[in-house]
Amino acid sequence: MADAAVEFLLNNLTQLLVYNVHLISSVKDQVNSLCTDLRLLAAFVKDATDSRDKSAVVKQLVKEIRIEVYKAEDIIDMFVVHASVQNSRTTFKKLFHITEHTKKLHSIGKEIQDIRRRVKDLYDNKLFGYIASGGRESVTRSPPAVEEDNVVGFDKEAEEMVGWLKAETEELDVISVLRHVYTSAASNLPTPSSKSRKGVKDPLINENLRTMSKVSPKTCTDVIFARTPNLQKLGVRGNLMSLMEETDGSCKFDNITKLTHLETLKLLNDTYPISPLDGRLRGLLEWYKFPPKLKKLTLSDTMLNWENMSVLGKLPGLEVLKLGDNAFMGERWETPERSFVRLRVLEIGKTDLAIWKAAGVQFPQLQRLSLKQCEQLVAVPWGLGGIPTLEVVELCWTSHSTVASAHRIQKSFKLVVFPPDQLETQT
Repeated sequence: MADAAVEFLLNNLTQLLVYNVHLISSVKDQVNSLCTDLRLLAAFVKDATDSRDKSAVVKQLVKEIRIEVYKAEDIIDMFVVHASVQNSRTTFKKLFHITEHTKKLHSIGKEIQDIRRRVKDLYDNKLFGYIASGGRESVTRSPPAVEEDNVVGFDKEAEEMVGWLKAETEELDVISVLRHVYTSAASNLPTPSSKSRKGVKDPLINENLRTMSKVSPKTCTDVIFARTPNLQKLGVRGNLMSLMEETDGSCKFDNITKLTHLETLKLLNDTYPISPLDGRLRGLLEWYKFPPKLKKLTLSDTMLNWENMSVLGKLPGLEVLKLGDNAFMGERWETPERSFVRLRVLEIGKTDLAIWKAAGVQFPQLQRLSLKQCEQLVAVPWGLGGIPTLEVVELCWTSHSTVASAHRIQKSFKLVVFPPDQLETQT
């Protein structure tokens, strides 16, 4: 439900304010205001969904809120990583990078303001019109297909990703301005025909497109990605076995490998109607099969064995790793030496992991560790307490023994525990 998604984002924003207050003073007001704005919409959506309202206005509002949730999540991660990097620098390096740092903070602040503006537009254009009509359908001003910041979100898999950026000549202005496309379900885009204008350059190439989220594994073809060469963010949802399985020495994931500008990749394994156990991934491809500039990776419901983490540990530029529910399964994980050399943020969601062995040398730049619903985990690895860069350890619905172990290794990092009563029993 959308209200749950918004509440999850609000919890993340609140925690960001709590344990990164020294990092976010420059954008604190924007984040606080965004929380307030989203709470207004969250309250409305909750009331509407609780009353089983099925109006088109509410359905569209739900989808547009999700789009802003996805964008805000990426911005939060980007800000925490960048601010942490600047904070860890020496005084000389801070001064040397001050211009770059200021520009990035200004850019992030502007993105948050843009989200606030779009949330306000949603409130004014959708919510007000809905309430004014007493919960009935009402005619409200619709935003243009291409927003001012070139972000597009449509129903029905973004109208098949704007008709796959339509091949007809008269529809090519659309291609020149479109930059970000978000959808609420996995889009299964057809492979475009080879018909093109006379000349050297393929008229269907969209060099401006930066984001596609989400597409199905069937969409990950060489033809489609050849026409979106500058993608920076990609989300794939569906049965990922069809993405990873090799046939005649190649697989669809090879096409993702060729996206040389890709920095963010989300892989969400949705096996319906097959059971998750039958649709679990047997393994990951070798590390060099991943895009060369990959910085942020999210996996969910892949049910991989922990041995496959050795592949991710070799990714040279990986800074943020989010393991959603059931991304990895198994009772034991021993992190190999010289792994995750640039990783700054590690999040592990619901899993049956019980024993985790790791040392600081395996996460030399780790700054934030988040464990959520790792209820079987006995303890946080002792070696992580010696990581000098570690700033925050977040434990959400973990065992009492895990909380106790975090207290024992706590030196300079902040410990955030939810629910709070787990923390109280240890003090």
